[in-house]
Amino acid sequence: MSQWLDLVLPPDPALVGVARTMAVAAATVGRMEPARVHDLRTCVSEGVTNAVKAHRDAGVADAITLRVGIEEQSLIVEIVDHGPGLRREEVVVSAVEGTELAELAERGYGLTVMESLADALEIELPEDAGGTTVRLRFSLSGVPSNDGIAAG
Repeated sequence: MSQWLDLVLPPDPALVGVARTMAVAAATVGRMEPARVHDLRTCVSEGVTNAVKAHRDAGVADAITLRVGIEEQSLIVEIVDHGPGLRREEVVVSAVEGTELAELAERGYGLTVMESLADALEIELPEDAGGTTVRLRFSLSGVPSNDGIAAG
């Protein structure tokens, strides 16, 4: 049985921390290994920041949705934006040998950073409209606590 929590945010960079906090709370419920929580925080920061930037660059005021769910032994994070969408060639990025992840993020390689830190990264690009959905998967170390996550 999957449990999901949805957070709907205006495209405001000041709210990236709220998104990180929600994801970390879900990781705690799911008993993610503490060493992986930093990876999760970084990925959520990168993904939501990219979504905010896409909205601002396109002048889109629609909300960004962060969905966090626990499925089986994984924490799933989905970041859904309504920006202009990525061009397919922007999705295929690769790290420069020997470059630190922080430097890649600063140089606009957020997707590469997320791919490096998450167990899986999927990107959905609608064929006929803008917007992007980034889906990240992180393995959980234990059985989720009984507290669960509010269904969304």
